Parts: sequence; structure tokens; C-alpha cells
Amino acid sequence: MKYLESVNTAVNKITDPATGEAVQIPNYEVLQRAARGLDESSYPSQTALIIQRLLGRGASFDMETAGPEQPLSFPKDHHLHPKMGPEWHYLSCDLNTKGPNGESQRIGVMIWLQKNRIVGTTAQTEAKWSDEESLICASKVTVVMKTDNGKGRLIRRNRNLQWPLKGGHIAYSKPGENFRFVCGPDSFSGSKNVLPLRAQVNDGDRMRLDLVADCQDELTPETAFFLRGVNGCGFTELPAPGFEYGWPQIKVSGTVMVEGKTYQVESGLGWIDHQNLNGSLENPPQQTPGYDSIPFVDDGQPFLGWCWMYLNLANKDTLMTIGLNVGPNPIGLSPQLPIISTSSYYTSIKEGKLDVTILSNPEKPPLVGEMKITNFQVLPTITNASGPYPPNALIPNGWTLTNVKDHTWAHALAGNVTAWSDDATFNAEDWSLASEMPVDFTDTSGQFANGTGYAEVIGYENSFSFQQRALVFLETGVLPGAIPEVSLAATKPILVKLGKKPRSHITQLRENFDGPIMDKISDILKGLEAEGKVEDDTQIVIAMVK
Repeated sequence: MKYLESVNTAVNKITDPATGEAVQIPNYEVLQRAARGLDESSYPSQTALIIQRLLGRGASFDMETAGPEQPLSFPKDHHLHPKMGPEWHYLSCDLNTKGPNGESQRIGVMIWLQKNRIVGTTAQTEAKWSDEESLICASKVTVVMKTDNGKGRLIRRNRNLQWPLKGGHIAYSKPGENFRFVCGPDSFSGSKNVLPLRAQVNDGDRMRLDLVADCQDELTPETAFFLRGVNGCGFTELPAPGFEYGWPQIKVSGTVMVEGKTYQVESGLGWIDHQNLNGSLENPPQQTPGYDSIPFVDDGQPFLGWCWMYLNLANKDTLMTIGLNVGPNPIGLSPQLPIISTSSYYTSIKEGKLDVTILSNPEKPPLVGEMKITNFQVLPTITNASGPYPPNALIPNGWTLTNVKDHTWAHALAGNVTAWSDDATFNAEDWSLASEMPVDFTDTSGQFANGTGYAEVIGYENSFSFQQRALVFLETGVLPGAIPEVSLAATKPILVKLGKKPRSHITQLRENFDGPIMDKISDILKGLEAEGKVEDDTQIVIAMVK
């Protein structure tokens, strides 16, 4: 609670130049009430993460931040940085496998382990929490089975959130140790230089993955990755300072067990990513003198997202590129996304190292290509839990790249990026919607090679839609899109649907535990008891839905 207040104080010190008044955190009173009730919440991890998400650029306040004043150093910086904001290690791969009956099966796997720091360093010290207690870790995993009809089949891992303060289990390596990141039953583990990296996921009968990722024979673990960020320094700029780098053309072996069948990997290519991305209240300098980006005022709304992809080509080169979808587009389409200068990378293996070209164009506008979205899917924003009224979002899942070129190249890259499946979406730990889709690339320029890769879609749900369902969760305690989960009991739980209630009634219930809603619940319970439907172990689930 004190941390939330400190963030609010910092935000209130910022002035909105249009009104001359202090900037306010939207729906701050709702966040306050949810924070006060965190210890009593049935879903403390998800409550804390949603509060943090709604803090926007204030979510990393009073946390350590990476920057060029202290250059990245390896292997030290391969490890987690517990005092920094959101940080993740990511492995995705396109696999050629054999099933239990010798059948061939192409499988796409995405494993994303992320740690989220929940409070700043000052609040941590005052609460006497350890670094581990200040972190919530999450494991997000999808498996896509390629099918002949092109529709694919998606299997999602059950939600896996671990908060040591609430009994969860996480572990991570320190500089000088072999690399390790553990989130409950899932883990990444490797050498001091990460590779070879073993990725293990245990979701019981739903899925069990045991994969090993390593570099190409021409490379070593020390030379198999490259820095991204500003001019390839590894660091990103305000208002999202952090670092980012990746390993292209990763060889993958091992086994995949899904739907009761085990598949042996015969060959596979993938990508490993390590990123730290903080929100900052500091205003980045803009090209227009005197103009600053004001948190909660100038932030891109209702869409702030992207289509990001890497393509591992058959000649062992790799293209990594991104197209941004930002601003007030009323339906979030932007089917023609510009690829901005210095945002894309092309790597080749030369003399035992990665030769990296940061695609640039010194002319105006500084574009190095275009990403045209050729197909959208209308998909529910709640994927990990079925619900009665899940809103929908348009999710890109087909692309054409045109005129992708560095100013030093004689020929431009062009081609089609084809998704394996109609759906590769999942809900992140804060219930925001994401998609990680295995894709095939077909070169149409005649100058490059075909390949495989992954396409990531983030931020294609209208931010106001997400905010609405997030606030409903904070106010009612009902998981987004679903009635609350209940533990097993000898008798079947009784579900009582109250219907929609005025916000004032909800506030009265939360703050004073009385009012019209409490009166209604009391009447219902008396009626159930009179009918003999309530026993000692009866569980009653009360939901404010229709």
C-alpha cells in the first residue's frame, strides 16, 4: 500500500501542460481498495500484477534501471536482475518431430519465463522483504501442432504464477554461477554463458517439455548472441529503459509431450531472447523543442502494440524486424505497418561470429521497409479461462514484407510470412492478451532464402477494453471472463448469480461489508438453509454476473 502511495505522489508531481493541473493515476481509488485487500484476496498474485499494469509508466517507480552509463557485461548480465522491473528469458522454436507411431509432425513451442518486481526498493526495505519476496514470476507456454488444413491446433499451459511471499517457489542464479531460472515446476538451466540451455516444463498430463537449445557449430556460447537497442548498444531509451539481446539460429533437440503423446525432435531451429523493459515517469526528449511525452496524457491510446518477428533462413542468416501499431486507430487495424530505420537486424555467421547489420536509411522518411498485415483473426481476449462474455480483439496472423533493405544492400528482401495456426493467443500474467505464432517465410525477391520463425503480436486489444475488465476483477474478485475457481468439496458448489450491481453498492460492500448487496446475500443464504441445501462442507460461489 505504501508503495502505491509513493507512485501516486510521484505522478502527482507531473503537470499536465494542457490544464496546468497535477497528473492523476486513472481509477486510483480502485487500485487503493484492491491493494488494501491484497492479503485477503483469493488471487493475490494476479491482483498485484493487475494493479501494477494499471500503473502504466509508474509501474517501475523506485526500481533500478539499466543504462549505457554501465555497459552490459557477460556472462554476468545473462542472469536475472532482481532489483529491476519486468525481465524475461524466452525460447521459441519450430520443430520437426516423430510421433509415437513414427508419424511426422511439425510443432511450434514457445516458453516465456518472466519475473515482475512488485514494489520499489524503498518499500521493500521498509517491509523487510527479501528480493525473492518482492518478485512474482510467471511461466507462459504454448504448443502449436501444424495441421494439413492450415488451421493448426493450440495447446496452452495452465497458468503458473509463483510469489514466494505467498508460498510460491522461484530460484535464479547469481553472477559466477551456471545460469538458472526456476518458476515452480518450469525452468531454464544452462552454462555460465547460458548455452547449451535446457528448457523444462511440467504441466502434468497436459504437457511436458524437455528441450535443449544450443548454438550453431560455427559459433560458441560467447559469440552466439547479439545486442539490440539503440545503435546496437543493448539498451533501450525512455520512456521504456532497459536492455535487449538475442540468440538467432538456435539448434533445438529433445522431446515434447502433449495430449498424451510424446514426440521426439529430429531437428529444430529457434531463438532465445533476454529482455528487461521498465516503465519510466521520465519524459524522453522529442525532436520538437519544448515538447515532452506526459505519462497518462500522451501515452499511445487506445493501441500501443506491435508485430515483432524473427525469421531463421535456410542459409543460416536471420532477419528480426518489428512494425508498430500505436495511437487512436479506431479498430486497431493499421494493415500497413512501417518498419522504422534502426529497428530491424539482419545477422549472418562469418568467421566464427555473428555479423550484424542494423537496417538503416539516412533518407526521409527513415523507413527500411513495410510490413503489410494480410490476415486477421477475431479472437476472445480471455483465452486461459472460458467465460460468458469475453470481449474480442483483432489479432494479425498473416504478413507480407516488402522492400526491407539496408541502405548498403543492392537488393531488398521481400516475402510472405504464413502462420501455422488460426490461433496462438494466451493471457499473460496480468491477463493482457498476447500471441506467439510459429510461421513459415517464403522469399519472393529471389535474393534471399526461405525460412521459419515466430511472429509476436502484443497490444492489439483496445487499452480501454482491457482496463474495463481489469477493474471489474479488482472490484469483484472474479477472474476475468470466468467465475471464481473453488477447491474440491464433498458436495457440488452452489453458484449464486447476483447480476450487475451499481458501483456504489460494490464500494459499500468492499469498504464496510454491508449495504444492499450484503442484504441480498444474507437473504439468499437464509433461503438456502431453509430449503436444507446447506451442509457443513457446502461451498457457495457468489458472482456479480448475469
